[in-house]
Amino acid sequence: MAAAKKADADRHTQIKDLKDQATAQSKTATDTATDAAAKKVADSAAKADVNTAKKAVETAQAALDGTGAQKVLDEQKAAEKALSDAKTKEVETAQKLDEAKKADADRDAKIKDLTAKETEQAVAKTDAENALAEAKKNAEAKKAAKEAAEAKRDALQKELDAKKKLSTITVPQYVIDAYKKYLASDQLDADKDVLQEAFNKWIEEGAYDIERYGNVPIDPSTVDPAHMTREQAKALTQYYAHLVTAVRRQIWGTNVKTYTTEEAMDYVQKVAEAYAKENKPWSSGHSHTALAAGERPSSKLTWITENIAGMSSRTTTMTEMYRFIAGKIIDMIVNDYYSDFGHTKNMISGDQYDDVIGVASSVTPNGLGRMHYVGFSDKYAGQALPDPYDTTQLEKDLAQAESDFQAALTAFNEANGVLTAKQAAFDAAHQALSTTQSELATVRNQALQTPSAEMAHRAAVATRTSAETRKASADKAVANLNASIQENKLHCKKRKRSWLSKKKRLKRLRPPFVKQKPKQWKRNRCSTLPKPNWQHSPG
Repeated sequence: MAAAKKADADRHTQIKDLKDQATAQSKTATDTATDAAAKKVADSAAKADVNTAKKAVETAQAALDGTGAQKVLDEQKAAEKALSDAKTKEVETAQKLDEAKKADADRDAKIKDLTAKETEQAVAKTDAENALAEAKKNAEAKKAAKEAAEAKRDALQKELDAKKKLSTITVPQYVIDAYKKYLASDQLDADKDVLQEAFNKWIEEGAYDIERYGNVPIDPSTVDPAHMTREQAKALTQYYAHLVTAVRRQIWGTNVKTYTTEEAMDYVQKVAEAYAKENKPWSSGHSHTALAAGERPSSKLTWITENIAGMSSRTTTMTEMYRFIAGKIIDMIVNDYYSDFGHTKNMISGDQYDDVIGVASSVTPNGLGRMHYVGFSDKYAGQALPDPYDTTQLEKDLAQAESDFQAALTAFNEANGVLTAKQAAFDAAHQALSTTQSELATVRNQALQTPSAEMAHRAAVATRTSAETRKASADKAVANLNASIQENKLHCKKRKRSWLSKKKRLKRLRPPFVKQKPKQWKRNRCSTLPKPNWQHSPG
């Protein structure tokens, strides 16, 4: 703007100077015209003045034609475009600022929603984790219960299988018939012989197989016949009672049994100790004194029968003792002819009552070993001890154990089903929380758009303001230029008139021989200049 004003001022000054110069020059030429001697000089000077005036007119015309004004016009056009671009940019940045604010508001809202969701899912995960821990604990408890029930069932099954595998004494029917006939008669020698023949036949058919090849209880623990423990004696007594009961029931039916009691075991051990102390030879037979050793003033229990079997005094195993017991039962049945089957009858007895038995070993200082089988009446013998080889109760226990196992298995499977569901629920809760946390982290890591958008918008506003200032300056420069052009038109006309006037004077000053015509200036040049479109554009 300042440059345009200075240019206009310079042009005005130049035109004024030229005008003054032309007037002065015209006056000088007139004053010297009367001087003939100086006419030629005056002509040359006038010609020079005309040329100078012409140049002044051309210069003024050039100013009028717009030389130097194009920059002003270009600046106005550039300012208009810059302002238009700035306004467009301002609108764009304002729109982007609105979009950025909305995006940031959406981001904040999403963070708020995701944070609330994260809190909710964290609680859900904790609940699922606690439920899973409880389900695991329950499943472990159910597993332990199932394993315990399974172990109990398997142990009972193993025990039952082992007991069922134990060999028993199977008495042939012909032996049973012969024995009953012998007892029913007056036990005549003829019937005695028939019974022995039946026993001999049984022996040939394998009566002793139970001792030789049979399955007996397996117990590798050591037993010393001279110092047999009470528990060892009781175990042998119970095995003896089990085998004898089976034999008796084959003969007399299932209503009879042979068993032992704690009182009977106490009694027979006293008897065995007494035999050992007496240190009598085998030939001494039964000792009534020793048999009475177990009697007590506080009890009416006393012995009724006794069978004695010779045995080795050396240390052996309980398994071998079981085998010895089985063999001696057979031996006291089939090999008792010369005792009139007294040992047989003591064992098998009759069908009217149960027998109580106690079995114990004794070894004298002289090394004589005996196995004592002392029989008692069940009237004062006390409570019967259970038959550990009877599978009746064991089968019931096994059936109950199987039922318990199935129930435990069902509970275990149900607990595992719950555990699987709780694990799936926990995994889902964990995954959901992880997804939300990942999404929340992603959103939080997104930069806010508003600050940069605000900066861009402020810059656009500043650019638009600057463009408006530039446009105003350009418009003012154009307005000043228009005013200068109008003034230049007037000056141009004056310069032209001055020049034409000088031409006429020059013509009058020239001699007749001067034929060359001066170059004619185009008539009405000033009036025919195109009018530039310098109107003020709306801002």
